[in-house]
Amino acid sequence: MHVIRKPTNMNNHPKSPEPLWPHYGWVITVACTVCVAVSLGFGRFALGMLLPAMGAALPLDYADMGFISTGNFVGYTIGVMAAAWVVPAIGERWTISGGLMIVALSLLAVGQATGFASAMIIYSVTGLAGGCANVTALGLVSHWFTRQLRGRAAGFQVSGSSFAIMFSGLVLPNINLIVGPDGWRDGWMLLGGLSVLGAVFAGVTLRNRPADKGLKPSGTPDDPAATAGVQGHPGARTVAHLSTIYFFFGITYSVYLTFMVTSLVEERGLSEVAAGQFWTTLGLLTLMSGPLFGFLSDLYGRRQALAMAFAVYGTAYALAAIDGGAISQWASVAAFGVAGWSIPAILGAAVGDYAGPRNAVKVLGTITVAFSLGQVSGPALGGLLAEWTGSFAPGYWAIATTTGIAVLISLALPLPRDAA
Repeated sequence: MHVIRKPTNMNNHPKSPEPLWPHYGWVITVACTVCVAVSLGFGRFALGMLLPAMGAALPLDYADMGFISTGNFVGYTIGVMAAAWVVPAIGERWTISGGLMIVALSLLAVGQATGFASAMIIYSVTGLAGGCANVTALGLVSHWFTRQLRGRAAGFQVSGSSFAIMFSGLVLPNINLIVGPDGWRDGWMLLGGLSVLGAVFAGVTLRNRPADKGLKPSGTPDDPAATAGVQGHPGARTVAHLSTIYFFFGITYSVYLTFMVTSLVEERGLSEVAAGQFWTTLGLLTLMSGPLFGFLSDLYGRRQALAMAFAVYGTAYALAAIDGGAISQWASVAAFGVAGWSIPAILGAAVGDYAGPRNAVKVLGTITVAFSLGQVSGPALGGLLAEWTGSFAPGYWAIATTTGIAVLISLALPLPRDAA
């Protein structure tokens, strides 16, 4: 009697979808959250909290401050482009952990800066390593999660910036208060030391693929009909569309976060400690922005979530421009906090939808170049505008108008199956 045997699973992969929890993909998400906290939270956003004291000590004018931030963004752009060559050579795990270690060492070096030139050069290296690590981490989520959970995973990942901002707002002003004029140097040293720990953690826990753990991606397998347009690299028009959206986010949010604390201290008359309370609140509010909008994008679609996020951003920037006292400033912080890191989370998931896991890092690298160009332009233009007009309000009105345009562009984004 001939017996028909079922084929064995040669790769020891489970035949049914993995349970939502526990799954090692969520460990990967935690490690990538640490990556974002170090590469962006400490490597970029902490500058806003240290800039007033740093500017007074070196000394720096508004334009100098803007160009230091721009140097970081230029480095970030180079790092993003470099990831396309580094990842195939050494894999995501070592690209991320190695990049974080370079970020850590550069933060320690920024604390020893003696003037504008040295600060800008060292901080550009911070951006380069952070960009390479961050874009790789954003792409890694597409390998570990299916479309069903991709937005939520990316959302939790980008919340790493929120933890870093809260820490910076609570700790750094008090260091300045205790140590005195050179307290900003100790602040950079502290951030660098913590970043070393983050790099080690990422190196120990990260893995490149679910197969490395004998797993499949977490979530229900993708519907072939819904992903019919993502067999390979998406078309040039779709990539350009995504790039435009990311550019608008980069040029707007970078102005707000670079100059928010400085404008509160120098235009609104707040102390650094009081401004730190705004900064900490901002970090707390942004904590759930990624998971929230990641969930909304999974539920309602990527383009609808993008439009909602840009509308909230525009409200935050307009409120920052209004001299309405503490009420308008707290309302601005609250509005920005709701949207927070929504755009990177949504686009990180969207690229997985359009390009598939194989091409996710490559396409993310392409659109992140546009994002980086926005970041390069934003602080430099915002700083020059503030220097010329003597106020940050015109810059805030400009970025509020730009986000209104971004709402319309987001709503015109094609679905993955219609992408060209």
